Amino acid sequence: PYFGLFSYVQNEIEDVFEQKRDFENMIEFLRGYDKSIKIQEGETCSIEKPCETEEEKKVLTLTSSQMLKYFEQPKTYLFIKFYAPYCEHCKEMAPEWERLAKMKILDQATDGLSAPVIAEVNCEDEEEPSLCGDMGISGVPVLVLYRGGNDIGRYTGRRVAEPMMKWVLESMAADKRRQQ
Repeated sequence: PYFGLFSYVQNEIEDVFEQKRDFENMIEFLRGYDKSIKIQEGETCSIEKPCETEEEKKVLTLTSSQMLKYFEQPKTYLFIKFYAPYCEHCKEMAPEWERLAKMKILDQATDGLSAPVIAEVNCEDEEEPSLCGDMGISGVPVLVLYRGGNDIGRYTGRRVAEPMMKWVLESMAADKRRQQ
């Protein structure tokens, strides 16, 4: 097995990590692609104790007014899971969605762009019955990345935290390159 940087956009491996497999070397490898990755002073991470924020991050449940507030912020990324409470696939992926929200690497903001907000919208909310339809959502679960109200892309891969995180970071980097 090997550790490498895979581009979901180009659907190929961009680079292979060939150094000693330790946390510091891996972070330096990733910094070669994103200089803004920072590790706090004195912070240690391992499989037993993953890097997480002091306060537990949670998935943000959005209403239409909250969503519009985020959409008005041009540098804010919003990764939304559109779901229904009765949906078995939605229920199965809920723990991974929670885990994604707690991943420390997603706390890193780059070049004035905010770190992504991990959120969810209940498409069966009786108080806002047309919200999902207005967003072009016809089935659930649907995972969409937005920046400033613009649809950056829909995630269609495995519903596991790590691949979702990689896709979000790559999509943000690709979006940043398009903006330059």
